[in-house]
Amino acid sequence: MKKIQLFLILCCSFFGSVQAQNYLDLVNVFYTNTPLNQFDSSLSKTRVQDLSFSSTLPIKINDKTNFITGLDVEWMYANLTPTGQSGSVTGIIFKAGLNRQISERWSGTAVVIPRLASDLVKTDIINKIVKEDFQLGGLLLFKYAKSPQLKYKMALYYNGELFGPFISPLLGLYYKSLNQKFEADLTLPFMADINYHFDPKVYAGVRFNAFVRTYNLHQTYYQDKGEYLAKTSNELYTYLGFEPKKGIILKANLGYSVGRNYRLYDIQDKVAFGLSAFRFGDKRKQLNSDFADGLLFRIDLIYRFYLVK
Repeated sequence: MKKIQLFLILCCSFFGSVQAQNYLDLVNVFYTNTPLNQFDSSLSKTRVQDLSFSSTLPIKINDKTNFITGLDVEWMYANLTPTGQSGSVTGIIFKAGLNRQISERWSGTAVVIPRLASDLVKTDIINKIVKEDFQLGGLLLFKYAKSPQLKYKMALYYNGELFGPFISPLLGLYYKSLNQKFEADLTLPFMADINYHFDPKVYAGVRFNAFVRTYNLHQTYYQDKGEYLAKTSNELYTYLGFEPKKGIILKANLGYSVGRNYRLYDIQDKVAFGLSAFRFGDKRKQLNSDFADGLLFRIDLIYRFYLVK
C-alpha cells in the first residue's frame, strides 16, 4: 500500500499545472435513475438508468511535461420507443495526451479521445464491431493562473459524432476562496459546479451538466440498414457531499433534466456540422418519439487524491 501511495504522490505532485484545484479525482463512479417519464402523444413511459466509471492518471515526463491517460466506461438503459422496446448502449473512452507548463502563468493540454460507442448487443462482439462503432475526438486546453485562487481556462473540443463533426469552444474558470470553503469550477457550456464547505467533511452545491453523445445501433428499431442513437440533455443538480475519510467522497444528487432527448436516426442521416447547441444543415428525420423531462436521482463515489503542496 505504501508503494502505491508513493507512486500516486510522484505522479500527482507534478500535475498541478493540469488541474486548477489542489486535488485530482482519480476515480469517479456514479449511478443515475429516474422516475417513469412519459413519451409524447402516448401513455407509454420509461425509466432512464446511467452507470459510469471514470479514471484519470498523470505520469511525469519531466519538470514541465506530463503524460495524461485515463479510461471512461459508460452504460445507459431505457425504452427507446413508445412500444416498450428497451435498449442499452455502452461507451468505452480512452484518454491520452500531454500537459506542458508553458510559462509561470500559462499551461497547455492536448488530449486525443478515441471511443467505442455502440449497443454491443452481438454475442460474438469482437467479430461484429464495425467502423460506425468508433469515434475519434480531442481536446485542446489552455489555462492562465491569475492568482493562486483564480485560474481562467479556454479550450476547443471536437468529436466525430455519428451525425457529423461536432465542435464546441469552451470558456471557464476555477476559483477557491482563501478560507477554502467556497469553490467554483466552470467549463461552459458543458459544466458548472459551485459548492460550499460547512466543515472539512460536509459540503453542498449545485452542478450543471450538458452533453451530446451518439451510439451506433446493431439492434435496429425501425429499419434494417442501420440506425444510431443521439443522446442530448442538460441536467441541473443540487447535491450534498460527505467525505468520511480523506479522499473518499460520497455525493447524493437530486436533479432535473432540461431539453432531454434520446432520438433514433437513420445511420445515413447527417448534419453538415454541430457547433455547441446548434446543428447546421440538419434535415434529419427522427424515427422515434421523445419522452418528457423529469427528475434525476444520482449518487457518486469518488476517490480523490490531494496534491502535495
